Amino acid sequence: MRNRRGYVWFFLMPFSILLFPGWRPTLGETSQSSVPSAAVGQQQQCRTGGPIYCSRTDLVAVPLPAPLPNVGNLTGANTIITDSAFSNPIVRVTDWKTEGSGGRNDNFAIDCGGSAEINFMNADSTRFFLCDAGGGIIPFIYDPSTMQATRMYTAKFPATNGMRILAAASSGEWSFQPKNIMYDVETGSYQAGTPVLKSYDFGNQSVPPTPETLYNFSSNANCVPASAGATHWVTDVTVSHDDQTFSTAFSLTGGQGTGVWVVVWNRTNGCRWLNTQTGEVGGQWGTLGNISIFDRFYIHNSRLSLDGNWVKIGFQNCITNCVAGVQNYFWEIGTSTVLACTTASNCLGHSAVGYKYFINSPTTPKQQSQLIRPLASVSNQTEIWTQGPPNHIPWDNHQSWQNATPSDDNPYLSSSSTGVPVAYAWDNEIDGFSTNGSGKVYRFAHTFATGNTPFFSGANAIGSVSRDGKFFAWCSDWEGTLGSTKGSYTCTIGSNCRSDVFIVLLK
Repeated sequence: MRNRRGYVWFFLMPFSILLFPGWRPTLGETSQSSVPSAAVGQQQQCRTGGPIYCSRTDLVAVPLPAPLPNVGNLTGANTIITDSAFSNPIVRVTDWKTEGSGGRNDNFAIDCGGSAEINFMNADSTRFFLCDAGGGIIPFIYDPSTMQATRMYTAKFPATNGMRILAAASSGEWSFQPKNIMYDVETGSYQAGTPVLKSYDFGNQSVPPTPETLYNFSSNANCVPASAGATHWVTDVTVSHDDQTFSTAFSLTGGQGTGVWVVVWNRTNGCRWLNTQTGEVGGQWGTLGNISIFDRFYIHNSRLSLDGNWVKIGFQNCITNCVAGVQNYFWEIGTSTVLACTTASNCLGHSAVGYKYFINSPTTPKQQSQLIRPLASVSNQTEIWTQGPPNHIPWDNHQSWQNATPSDDNPYLSSSSTGVPVAYAWDNEIDGFSTNGSGKVYRFAHTFATGNTPFFSGANAIGSVSRDGKFFAWCSDWEGTLGSTKGSYTCTIGSNCRSDVFIVLLK
């Protein structure tokens, strides 16, 4: 039911940057003819939240500190420590008592489905949500000045120490505009309901919100027919930056990897859909008919671009006529245009979508870099950093770009659990990769993740950046020092160690 991503091993070596005239906008809001120079970028003063950060950018391997920073064992929520190698404060958010006796305290994550491409924090960084291992969404109040997190509505839900939303479907997504609104696609019951887009207003700190139904994808005319069957799997909802367009994908027949429906709802225009099995596009607006390519395929997941014009569709399996080596498809929502991004264009690895650009980490020995490409021309790849640790084998990272601007020139964040013991820079780290042409890679903190836990988010140190670029939250077993999933003070790495959520201030 939940989104899962397997390990992808990355091989890195330094490359000189490839400059394609016209491929990127500059630091302003309008498109120019070349990549902005590093000198232009460095004219801005570094600050918390970027786009020019103050954290280190060297390439020296930094081992984990010994002893490890003490964040407590089973308990220790709201403990603040500083990673001595990077000097950025880190707060522990969850522990064994976060959900009390009535909830799940064994593992916590940023996204219920294990994705880094979700907006987990609201517009002014005063609200966020986490997920427990049972698929429950847990809202928090956050003080960005003190870095202290507090459960919401504890008096109303004493058994779980606060509100817990069991969506039985996807993870949530905070609005990029109204600061108290969170969205979710819910099915009502596990493998039985129809996908409904709902809105939660967390503006009242005393009264828990009652979800408002915004759209039922299976009961409205010209959208997915209710007669097709109940939803068995649905991916996370994603929302455009202007809070007008929403997208998700789901299956009416089975679990993840069997879905063929990509759906979009716009507040003004209504529903729009793509069936990847038949190749048809339809709905209440835009071009109708067949898509521009002959590929028919099953969906792994989907993500909406921040401008609301494109959907990135993760490829799972081919049904018929798929182009060789396809990794992702990109649908221009108002049209029948669908583009394939393939291994021939180094479109491998984990990825994230901004407004008009797409970044990814390829895995082939011939192209061992971080790449950016326009959504309208996905084969036009460009390297976005000019140097890196040599012979970096292996290295795996998950990208988050919720802090993107309309010109897509803010650094994207990534987190990695690979590299223990640390051999190279970026091993077991949270890093920010510049997309403004400067080639800078900012190093913020260790993830302290062993990479060896059965819990997917903990094993991969999955995390996400806040909308304002000031905070990054991730999941870690803190080198096996957080106790066991059964509540014991000790655990066996690779077997039963707990994972908690941590937030670092990005300076």
